Amino acid sequence: MRPEKPALSPGSAPWFVIGTLGIGGLALLAIGTWLLIPALSSASWPSVQGVITGHRIESVYLNKSMNYKVGVAYAFEVGHTRHTGHAFSHMTDPLPMAHSSREAAEAAYTSDPRFRNWQAGEEVPVFYNPQDPEDSVLQKGAASLAWALSLLGAGLLLVAAWEGRKLRRRAAIS
Repeated sequence: MRPEKPALSPGSAPWFVIGTLGIGGLALLAIGTWLLIPALSSASWPSVQGVITGHRIESVYLNKSMNYKVGVAYAFEVGHTRHTGHAFSHMTDPLPMAHSSREAAEAAYTSDPRFRNWQAGEEVPVFYNPQDPEDSVLQKGAASLAWALSLLGAGLLLVAAWEGRKLRRRAAIS
């Protein structure tokens, strides 16, 4: 005769793991969605020609070390009103290229061909919110980080639901 398996109570370790996966998945999905909503709304924003008015070097903490990125300021006109902006995208203000020192970032800005279109006086397309033109970006749409967080969160929720279903079925059988 086989020993009887104890029934899985809602307070047991497997339920704790499933609950933790579910809560973590829900949190990641919420953060990803919070980042996606404004980014996806910008996909339909109109654009105007703007001009880069200057740059700045920003310090950011990446991979356990201090890095430096170049941010740009720009001006554009909507309905005979001049507006200014500094956001590259909905995920970041600076351009997506990091450097190990402030001097390296400054040198890259002045000489690196990747920054050629971001020099003061250069014309750039600016995407703006028609209801609030002060809300503007140089790159519209969602970044891959927002999509990754949303998909990871949804995946964790699916795993938690699947494993919870299996545990409920196992508990019903015993």
